[in-house]
Amino acid sequence: MQGELFSDFTSMKFTEEGSKVCKTCGVDRPVELYPIFWFNKGGVKSLGNVCNICRKEQGVIRSDLKKTIPEPDANYKCPICQKTKEDHVAKSMDWALDHCHKTNSFRGWLCKKCNSALGWLDDDINYVRRALNYLEKHEKDS
Repeated sequence: MQGELFSDFTSMKFTEEGSKVCKTCGVDRPVELYPIFWFNKGGVKSLGNVCNICRKEQGVIRSDLKKTIPEPDANYKCPICQKTKEDHVAKSMDWALDHCHKTNSFRGWLCKKCNSALGWLDDDINYVRRALNYLEKHEKDS
């Protein structure tokens, strides 16, 4: 039954039927403990990489940090893209609280676009270096 239910999740990596290793805690957990994300293209279903237990813990950590660290003022610029809230297309954009997922320490306020970019690069300095090298290599093509 469980194999049937999740048979269309072709992009999932299982260590055994019906389970997946959480990217955050490294624990092999049942697929029921992962959020299902729906992608628009073709209605493809995919499971998140972080289990709901870790997602809840991360939410509590972010909430606690937001209570103790005030948001930046109106003139603040994202340290990565150098844009203010007003510079962004979505004028109602909120700042994203960036924190280290290993130590749970506050790193700074970023615009949501730059914070997402770091997340897509797994907060991995080597990924960022390779992305920079790639862009520098192809800079003349732009």
